[in-house]
Amino acid sequence: MDTLYNYLRVLREVLPDIISENQSGFVKGRRIAHNIMLCQDMVRGYDRRSAKFACLFKIDLQKAYDSLDWDFLKEMLEALNFPKKFVDLIMDCITTPQFSFSINGALHGYIHARRGLRQGDPISPLFFVIGMECLSRILSKVSKEADFKFHPRCKRLQANISKSAVYGAGMDTNSIDRLVELSGFPKCSLPFKYLGMTICAKRLSKSDCVCLVEKMLVILPKSVLHSIVQVCRAFLWKGVDRISGLGYVSWSDVCRPKTEGGLGFKDIESWNLCAMGKHVWDIASKKDNLWVKWVNAIYIKQDDWWDHEAPIDASWYWKRIVQVKNRIKAVFSFIEFQKFNYTIAGMVSKVHLIAGRWKFNMIWDRFSIPKHRFIIWLALLERLPTFDRIQRFKSLQSVSCVLCGKFAECHAHLFFSCSVSAKILVETLQWSAISYHGHDLKNLLKWIGKNKLSQGRRKIVYSIISTVVYFIWHSRNSMVWDQKFISIDVIVRNIIHCLKLRLQNMNLSKLNRVDIIWVDSLLRVCN
Repeated sequence: MDTLYNYLRVLREVLPDIISENQSGFVKGRRIAHNIMLCQDMVRGYDRRSAKFACLFKIDLQKAYDSLDWDFLKEMLEALNFPKKFVDLIMDCITTPQFSFSINGALHGYIHARRGLRQGDPISPLFFVIGMECLSRILSKVSKEADFKFHPRCKRLQANISKSAVYGAGMDTNSIDRLVELSGFPKCSLPFKYLGMTICAKRLSKSDCVCLVEKMLVILPKSVLHSIVQVCRAFLWKGVDRISGLGYVSWSDVCRPKTEGGLGFKDIESWNLCAMGKHVWDIASKKDNLWVKWVNAIYIKQDDWWDHEAPIDASWYWKRIVQVKNRIKAVFSFIEFQKFNYTIAGMVSKVHLIAGRWKFNMIWDRFSIPKHRFIIWLALLERLPTFDRIQRFKSLQSVSCVLCGKFAECHAHLFFSCSVSAKILVETLQWSAISYHGHDLKNLLKWIGKNKLSQGRRKIVYSIISTVVYFIWHSRNSMVWDQKFISIDVIVRNIIHCLKLRLQNMNLSKLNRVDIIWVDSLLRVCN
């Protein structure tokens, strides 16, 4: 297995040197997005009446993986001068699969395959690319050869008529009809799908990209990015895919790192911008691939890339890439950008504006239950829908705290100026053998941070505070929405029961001996 793994690792490295540059899928250093942009450029202007005489064939191979002949693949590997030991080892892997049928829940028989590659096998794409290299090299000679014939072993690779088509520009009806008759493909009009992306003569519209919301291809219109953000925002706040109105925290703040008071979600627009920046870097670094050669010949020509501006008649995607390049110029000089080891994450960190370190990062510790962390995060930001916040948007009959009934409900009162919530906190801390007499959540967390506690015990105490905040908010909501009154004793028992279950299921092996004895004493205390 180690020998096979080493061979495959070397294969990934050498594929770029033996595979034609027009093949971008599954080849290291190449991106499918480049082929999409090339195709987009080629159909630009197809919808104009004054378009030059041109034709484009879209060909889909029917059952491509299942139809690949094993003898043909072996011939290809041998023709590309791979070592005999490697070829024999690969053919053993490819030619030995057996299949069973599940009938009424039981497996029956073993059927030996005779051709094809197994879809889902991580090595299959590599060998499919090698198999298709024969077709790529034949097609590259079409302009020089009088006749065009498939390799004898390629006879099973047939065009899928239902997914193939002929697209023409500036051609008369007779010419189109002749191509349709010769190829057997139907005549179609733009747009069409290529590698999951809509190809059209004009700029992509929002409707063209609806299917891409879940795929996140590289260059997308801003309206599509906004739709993605709406889905993410709706799921975070309501658990659905669409909501109207605002969330409790602005999305830009949600996307900040946890160290800056956010949730660490990826800012889709920033990541999309930095993903497009990878194409800018490819050009600046003079990468040896087909797309870079194309844009240098069609757009940049003799211009200096750092000073280049997109011409008026350029493709919409090229205008977007130039816009991204101009934004990158504000951060890098050309030499710095060339030397930059480009990664999307690294670029995001370069363009990210730091808001300042948050003081309450301790709430994200693994000892706390995730939903408890989320509620205390909202409480610290003062974004829970308390009565004082709701009253800003609509009139309420009463804004009094439902726990004590004495003062107006706000975050400062609920955590822990309220006599009821304060008593819940005190009784819970007494169970954990901690004495605190303050009445403010933020000051309490700061006090814990400054107290002389071991690191392990401090994390558990933070978890205790998160649990207290969660159950106070949960009990408050039960009273508001279900008119269900819960006594202080019941709330405290629920908190302690939840904390005991958490401690019993946590790995406490890293705690020191004194803290382990302390945890054991907490677990022995009756509710």
